[in-house]
Amino acid sequence: MNLADYLKLCNDHLEKFFLTFRADSNHENYFSFLNCQRNLRHYLGITSEQEVASFFRQLMGSISLASNDQLSGAGVEVSKIINNSDSLPFLPSPAIYCTYHIGAFRLVPHLLATKNIDFVLVVDQKTYDNQLSLYEKAYEQSNVEGKISFSVLSAEDPAIGLKLIRAIKGGVSVLFYIDGNSGVGGMGRNDDKLTKIQFLGKSIWARKGIAFLSYATGAPIFPIVSIRDESYAPYFILEQPISIAKERSREEILNSVTSQLFSVLESYLSDVPAQWEGWLYLHLFETDRSMPVGTPMHSFSRDKSASVVFDVEKFDFFHKDGAWHLFDKEDAFVWPISDSLYKVLSVLRGSAMPFSLVSDVMPPKLFAEMFSLGVLKPLNVALV
Repeated sequence: MNLADYLKLCNDHLEKFFLTFRADSNHENYFSFLNCQRNLRHYLGITSEQEVASFFRQLMGSISLASNDQLSGAGVEVSKIINNSDSLPFLPSPAIYCTYHIGAFRLVPHLLATKNIDFVLVVDQKTYDNQLSLYEKAYEQSNVEGKISFSVLSAEDPAIGLKLIRAIKGGVSVLFYIDGNSGVGGMGRNDDKLTKIQFLGKSIWARKGIAFLSYATGAPIFPIVSIRDESYAPYFILEQPISIAKERSREEILNSVTSQLFSVLESYLSDVPAQWEGWLYLHLFETDRSMPVGTPMHSFSRDKSASVVFDVEKFDFFHKDGAWHLFDKEDAFVWPISDSLYKVLSVLRGSAMPFSLVSDVMPPKLFAEMFSLGVLKPLNVALV
């Protein structure tokens, strides 16, 4: 396949994708939109609804193109490779390849396969359960001559560290996507498998498994970035490899190497921010997320002038997996809610209602919780 044919495939795919693309509040995409909107505001200061909507549309198109690349790997044939390092890439000795969910990210495993690199791909458990056969089928096509060894492992396997050390010592390379929400228990844990780093001016938790694997085996880390130009043509950038020198404490080294790997990603977000999938889940990595706090009911008088309204500045709704959910716009917390509660809150979203009337239709404990979280706020009251 030549470049013109590949670009036609990309444009045809996007044309079909955008024919049915929606992001309204009743569509399954709306949850992703809310996460993206929150993270763009939090990290890039983007608040314009029109700008967020345009960004989200580009982002979802980019993700769809990446998924379309997965099975065929056709984009590898037409991709340029830019070597920003002073090392020869794709050496026969085992290495740790670190990549990111940006641009044509699903082509990176195909690239290693076409370079005859034996490797293990590490994915999260959900991907392992749902897409293992798809990965195996895809890389069989890239490995038509049967020259390479390829396998997929779950990052949430309790023995993953030992298995990867054995793989490298056995001459097999490892490929990670460092910016995914993977690993035993996800990114929500504060334990010794995570390290705190700075990213886009904020403090986040990052998994330090890549750095640890390099520390334990001596294998170098090769960062690879795959992005698209304005015509959707993909290309690979090989960044400077990282080799660990054990001159400091282990924790200092692991933190420093992990920070370097995220700095590579950060350097590309200024140019192609809408190609990074991470805007849909970056909040999950944050070290300082806190539950929302509202106005407790006991702090205001319940006179006849008191009224109640849904706080649209702080909260929104989305429908997913057959149920309605509340979405906290500040820190992206989510709560499933009943249809009956949704109906009451949606009415209060449009207009204020008397405190006494709302309290009659909502159980007291639930009513109090809606105030303590800030979902509901009082109007025309004197706080005490």
